[in-house]
Amino acid sequence: MKNKKEISRVFDSGEKIYSKNLLIRYAPNDAPGNLPLHVLMALPKKKLGAVGRNRMRRVCKSALFQALKNIIQLNVALPRVSYDLVIHARENFEIMPEPERVQEFEALMTRFFNAVEN
Repeated sequence: MKNKKEISRVFDSGEKIYSKNLLIRYAPNDAPGNLPLHVLMALPKKKLGAVGRNRMRRVCKSALFQALKNIIQLNVALPRVSYDLVIHARENFEIMPEPERVQEFEALMTRFFNAVEN
């Protein structure tokens, strides 16, 4: 998800799911032949410099991929429609221990999969 039109569509018409340190905004993507999930990381800009944001992006991606791997192993029903996701992470997400980050992403992504399945 790179163009402004797609991003603004998710912010304007998308739905939200919250957790303690994360927020996911999501909207279905109608384009044919798309991947199941398009993910955009939205990170705080004020207190983190470029190096801090890049580190936090790596930390978030690692936790998200590990959580999705764990969810897929549990045979959770994946969405049949492609979705665009915008993930907002708070600053203190970076300093959490890795197992807690993965656990928070697992809980949030399980809620997302349940919400889009219904």
